[in-house]
Amino acid sequence: MDLRIRAWQTANGCAVLELHGELEVYTSPKLREHIVKLVNEGHYELVVDLEDVDYMDSTGLGVLVGGLKRVRAHDGSLRLVCAQERVLKIFRITGLVKVFPIFASVEQAVDPAAFQRELERLVAKETEVTGNWLDIRIYISNRRQSRAIEQAVNNFAKNFGIDVIHDSPPIIGSWFREKLAHARQDGTLADQLKLAERALQMKALLKTQAEIDRSQADATALLIATLEKTSDAIVQVGSILIVKHQGTLVVRNLTQRELAFYERNPSLFRDPAAALKELQRAETEAEVTDINSHPGPVIAVNGSAIPQLCVCGSGLTVDKCQSHSNSAAAS
Repeated sequence: MDLRIRAWQTANGCAVLELHGELEVYTSPKLREHIVKLVNEGHYELVVDLEDVDYMDSTGLGVLVGGLKRVRAHDGSLRLVCAQERVLKIFRITGLVKVFPIFASVEQAVDPAAFQRELERLVAKETEVTGNWLDIRIYISNRRQSRAIEQAVNNFAKNFGIDVIHDSPPIIGSWFREKLAHARQDGTLADQLKLAERALQMKALLKTQAEIDRSQADATALLIATLEKTSDAIVQVGSILIVKHQGTLVVRNLTQRELAFYERNPSLFRDPAAALKELQRAETEAEVTDINSHPGPVIAVNGSAIPQLCVCGSGLTVDKCQSHSNSAAAS
């Protein structure tokens, strides 16, 4: 697994990233770093040449979508060069041919007339990239449970407004699969993921929450139940990370900083022990900060301090829940 990137600039100012090798979970961070660097330097007209890419998975697609959103924020463009049918097929299956301007050569990509024709083709679909694209990853130590857990994850995502668009081939040994997904426009992705996180936390505590409907509750219960049948697993749905290691289950909605850390260290998605340790380290740091500013009750899990949820089912910590404060005052 290797990815080489040659960066150069055309006479009319387009920045070209020429890719050689495989664009997948381990190598995609390298492309992301190049795109971020170029955008930070003020380059908003980018060309990514995929002609010498041997393999691309859902993570690679996600990086390209993220790059397009970055340059669009500056009224720029991200153009793709690809004439390989095996790679073009992925863009057709996912519907991303309606989002990216795609050319057969770098010369065409930087030609103003050819670019204008592509823009005209895409203009009716231009808003689609503003939707919420996200990665889903599943790691299971025992692949015998892979089918049931994958179905439960897909069902969970669907019930929280997230559609799986593309599945990368599973990696067999243990079992690992990546998916590219898209959130429907019923609400913002952040709101949907927060609701999903609360549903998972409440189910883990055998509680219910009024804002979660029956289908969402059932999907959450099914996912938790299937994970009980394997000792070690990791499920990522966008910023939500579920880690199970030797019977300990942790659910977190990662901050952007934490998510970036995991993306830069993709081996964590296949190592429940290391992922759990990283979550506990982050929880400890966050709790120390919170205690310094807003002291409140905490409970310990495997030696790490985490906020104690109120038993009322609100999803709030004890120190922030009004019903807890009222009941404590009454007693």
